[in-house]
Parts: sequence; C-alpha cells; structure tokens
Amino acid sequence: MQFDSALRLSPPADVKGYVTSPEDRHTSWTVGLFHNEQLVGMQTADDLVDASFNLPGMTQPCGFEFTINVSSLRKTDRLEVRVVNTDHVIGRFGPQDLLQQKHPVEKLDRDVGIVRHVLGLTLAGHLSDEVTGASSYEILAMYNDKIVGRTRVDRWRHIGDPTSPLGRRASFDLLLDADLADGETKLISVCTDEGVPLKGSPVRVLAYPNSFRDACQGLLHDTRSRFADMAMDRLLENSAPLISYGHHYPPLLKPGMSRKRLQSFGENGAYLASQSGEYVFVFHRGMSLRQDVETLLDGVDAPLVYFDFALRAGPDLAPILQPAFDYERFLEQGYAAYAFAVAHDLFETAMAASPASPPELFLRLLETGDTSERITHCPHPLGVIDPADIGDWMEGMPVVLEGSSLEEFSNIELTPVKTSTFPAIHVARKSDDHKVSIVIPTKDQAGLLRECVATLTEQNQDYDLDIVVVDNNSSEADALELLDELEDFGATILEFKEGFNFSVINNLAVEHARHEQLCFLNNDIEFFEPGVLRELCGRMAGPNVGAVGPKMVRGSDIIQHGGVTLGPFHGACHAFEDRMINDPGYGDLLTVAREVSAVTGAMLMTRRSLFEDIGGFDELRFPVNFNDVDYCLRLREAGHRVIFTPHATIRHFESVSRGNEINSPSHTRMEREVHNLRTQWRDVVLNDPSYHPLFSVDTMPYRALCTVHRSAEPRCNRVVRSSTLPIGF
Repeated sequence: MQFDSALRLSPPADVKGYVTSPEDRHTSWTVGLFHNEQLVGMQTADDLVDASFNLPGMTQPCGFEFTINVSSLRKTDRLEVRVVNTDHVIGRFGPQDLLQQKHPVEKLDRDVGIVRHVLGLTLAGHLSDEVTGASSYEILAMYNDKIVGRTRVDRWRHIGDPTSPLGRRASFDLLLDADLADGETKLISVCTDEGVPLKGSPVRVLAYPNSFRDACQGLLHDTRSRFADMAMDRLLENSAPLISYGHHYPPLLKPGMSRKRLQSFGENGAYLASQSGEYVFVFHRGMSLRQDVETLLDGVDAPLVYFDFALRAGPDLAPILQPAFDYERFLEQGYAAYAFAVAHDLFETAMAASPASPPELFLRLLETGDTSERITHCPHPLGVIDPADIGDWMEGMPVVLEGSSLEEFSNIELTPVKTSTFPAIHVARKSDDHKVSIVIPTKDQAGLLRECVATLTEQNQDYDLDIVVVDNNSSEADALELLDELEDFGATILEFKEGFNFSVINNLAVEHARHEQLCFLNNDIEFFEPGVLRELCGRMAGPNVGAVGPKMVRGSDIIQHGGVTLGPFHGACHAFEDRMINDPGYGDLLTVAREVSAVTGAMLMTRRSLFEDIGGFDELRFPVNFNDVDYCLRLREAGHRVIFTPHATIRHFESVSRGNEINSPSHTRMEREVHNLRTQWRDVVLNDPSYHPLFSVDTMPYRALCTVHRSAEPRCNRVVRSSTLPIGF
C-alpha cells in the first residue's frame, strides 16, 4: 500500500501530520506514536489537515496531532510516528528535534477552549484566557444534531509552571446522556452556545452500559492482577449530573408527608415516631419528609442512624450526600443532625434535658459512650429542604459544647465560620505541646528550601521546631551552601545517597527526630499565614486523632489539597483541586474540619509513637507514591482518626522538585504502587467511608453522581485491610 504523508513538529509539545493513500481515499488510517519502539499512543487520522502544510487542494479529513511531554524524555530517546499494522513510517524525531524547530507555534488564544474525552460518558476541558471571565458561556455536546450534554464553566485548573500565579484556567466537566453508553463509538461535537467549536472537537467516545461494567467488576473483584486494574480503569461507571438526583429517588419529587403528624421542639427541630414505635425520626423543622420514610429503617440495626437529604434548587434537587459518621465535622457543622432516627428509649432520655435544637439533641446522644460507637449512616435521603429555611442552625451550640460533659471541651475556643449554605463554627482545641519535629526531604532547589524554612519559622515563632533536613544527592553549589547555613542555624542535616525513596528518607529522618509531634513537610511549601502549627497541634489534641493535614493551594490560588478521597478512577486523589482558595466546596466541606481517609504527605502531622508502632511508611510497597495514603489507612484501621482542616492554609508548588511523573519512565513504578494500593485496600478504594457511594468515580470527587448506586447498605466509619501482599509481590 502506498501512502502520502508528512509530519511537522510544532514547539513546545505538538506533533502534527496527515496520512492518506492514493489507492484508497475513503479510509481513515490509524497512526501510532512509538517511544523507543513501544507504542504509547494512537489516533485515527480523521481531522482536518493543519493549514501549516499548505495543501489547499486537500479536502479529505486525514490529519492528526499528538502532544508530547518533552520534560519527561531523555536526550537519547527516539520517537516515531507510523501507520499502525503497516511498515509505513511517517516520521522519526527526538526531544531535541522538537525543541529546536522554528515553525510558528499555534497559539491557544486562537481557540475558545479545549475539550477531551476522560472516561466513559465524561468529557472535560478548559477555556482560553480571553474568555476565562465569561461565565455566561454554556458548553454543548451534539450527536446527530441532537444536544446530548450541556454544562457551564464550574471549576478551575492549574496549567504550566506550579509556582506561577497566572497558571489558572476556567474549566468544565461535560457529562453525556446515558443513552450513548451502548458499546459503540460515537463522534461528539462540542461547541459553545454561540456555535463556536472547541479545539479537540469532535471527540470520539466509547462507553458501555453499567450492566456490562457491573458484570466485569463482579468477575474482577477478587482478582489480584494488573489486568484487573487496567480493566477497572476502563470500565468505571458512567456519570450523571448532580441535579439528576431526583431520578434516583422519585419519592422526593412527590408532595411530602403531612405536617399534622409532626411535633416540634426547640428553635428549629421536629420529630416523628415510627409506626413500629422502635425509632423516632428527628430533623430540621423546615424539611419536607418523603412519604415512604419508614422504608429507610429496613435493615438498620443501630441505636442512631442518620440520612442524606436534598436542597431545593429551582425545579431541580441538589443532593447533600453524607459520609460515614464524621465526629469532627459534626462538631463544626452539625451535619448529621439535619435528618436522623434514634431508638425511642434513647430519644426520651435525651429529650429530658430539653435540647434547644437537633444538633444539641444529637450531642446529648453522643455523650452516652456506647451510642457514639454504633452510629450508622443510611445512604438515602429523608426529605427535601429549601436553603432559605436552614437559618442559624448552629446558634447556641458554642454554649452547649462548652458546657458538655465531654472532657475534650474543657479547653476550646469557638468562633463563627463564614459559609455558603450550612452555618458552622470553628472548634479550636488548645494544645500545650508546642514542640514539633519537622522532617524535610530535599534535592537542590535552594530557593524553595530557603523559602520553606524561612516562612515556617517566621509564621510559627512560638513553637520549638526541631528541623531535620534529608538531602538526597544535591549537587548545586547554592543548595550545598544553604545546607551548611541550616546546620549552623541548628537544623539536623542527614545525607541519603541512594535513589529517591520517599518512605526510606522519611523513616530515616524520624530516627533523628527529638519531639513526639512529628510533621512531614515537602521542601516546596510556603507558609503565608500564621497559626498553621497551632491549628494542627490543636487537632492532634482531639480524641483518637492519628494524623492531620491542612488545606493547600497552588501558586495560582487554585486548591491543591482538600483531603484525599479514595474511589475516583479506582485509586486515590485530592479533593477540590478544581476550586479557588475561598470556595466553600461541596456541602461547605472547605469551611469545616472533617475526617478523611488520608491526607497528603506534603504536610502531614502525626505522633512519633504512633508512627513507630504502626511501622512508619512502607518502603517496599509504596516507595514514592501512596505511602501517605497507606500510612493513614493503617492509622484508621487501628482506630485512629485522620483529619483535614481548612482552618490552616499553606501554598504547595507541587512537582517543582521531582517533576511530574505522568508519561515518564517513573510512571511504570507509579502503576505498580497503584496496583498495590488497590490490592491491599481494595474494599476502601471501592467504598471510601468518607465518600458517598452515590458519587461518581469516573470524575474528580464531588462533581457528579453514579447512574447506579455503588453500595446502598447502611454503613459505619470503619476501615479494614483487604489483604496483605507478601514482600516482593
């Protein structure tokens, strides 16, 4: 077969070309990108040919384009583009060839924005700079002249230099109609509501119905293999918009229960005895209960159970999907008291104290120790409430907490918190322990390390800081000079001459730490506000707290860490990486402290005694990635709580020191560590207690719903290891 083809390199990262055959002008050929003879990407050459080829007579759509991560390549690497399943090579080149090209670069501002296929029925993209502020833009997806999805810009994405304050783009997720999940490839056109197409459109989409995904997940659930992991990556369930919640629960769309059966108490409370007489439903007085509330108690065997609920959002319903019981979040937001049921005898006892609100009643129930251990979450809604009816939900709770019989409230400071929908308070525990050992791994990057240590000490002057720096083969003169300065300053400087292994480096440093409170810290952290250590140490003083981490933002003020969520993409990821620094987050989660399955090791505070008892970071299974997640899950398995707090914020210039591993040689190691996480903690990954089982797992956290409930059974806040891999497996 003869081919007519050409390749053009467009710095800094694009490879464009076209391929057709004079013998068969109607066929669109598949081209492959090969890295050192290994196939790393494929595309169908069916786009319009780029104008830079100057082929005015070429009307056949036979163009293609690849984007190369040049920073992950070595100078000796070779790349090749060829027609798949043939011996026709379109072009060969190396990283330096791409960097040295003088052809004009196609500018982003010639496009309204960019769109790409993520997984299943999910598309994602961002808008160009000149339309970033145009919130009126609606993005439409079209298939056969029918609108099959629409969305507006609703989040942010950081692009480029991690330290740049200008690296933000207005971004979006676009969820397509579930009817398109039929196992056949679709070509989806994506444009603005003014008809302007986005770069990357049309998008090729292939999605399977959930029944196919469920069958495969059942077959693969007990399989511990790389094939199982790869299959799960490709068969994640399809997503639906949050406002489609009413389709999951039609009773919410019908008129609610008559208020004649309800009884009121306090400022904003109401209750209803169940027909069996065993339970009493307690809820916000403004909530409209669904007619079939009795069915929610089926299968419940606990003295205290709480439910989800929905907010009215015009003609739609916005779901408030709850985690398994979160003590920290309850104290600050009273979230579980909006809708719950309690055993009748316990209700009578608690009501004898004349509680002024459902949150106070719930707290009285917590004061009876046995009850707090058995609190159950039923992942279904009790009713619907208008946001305007919520009122000052937490009014009076500061006085109640200060007068509580629970010993932990004997030394606290309570202040109101600015929120979007749900009133909240900041519960600041006071800690007398102001001694903290700070562990900082580093390599070169003297400017980053200097700023990290300088801002750490400047913003936390009332703390006794034992700084332990582990140098991993620094060679730059300014970095070596800084290490000498820090040693003169009183820091402990350790040398680690082997390859980068985060777990080994930090475990080594702990052996030299002097204090019980231990804080792991990346060298690319900046402290721009006071009180971070005060907040973290205060959280560590809470009952059964094993680890705590702060909110982190990038150089662009886009959030980098809002707690770690398990489940999305069948792994672990940071929550709220699409929000700005002052965004309240879904359900106001970025305004209150809450329990999470893990916090990032970029700044993680724990206790040295706990760290040593549990065995530190796992050096063999998780040498670089997910060691922080694994450590936190082992803490939780041992009965300790892991807390994310937004009441302390730091800046994290992620990946400046080590660089991004995606599409790099280190990516293979990351895949192995993902596999280990999925095997060792598979049940938690499939159903994170801190993440609702109706949230989608094929988008970033809190963005969309599953089309099918992942786990509809009542649940408690427990973490259990699925298996323990023998070393070497």
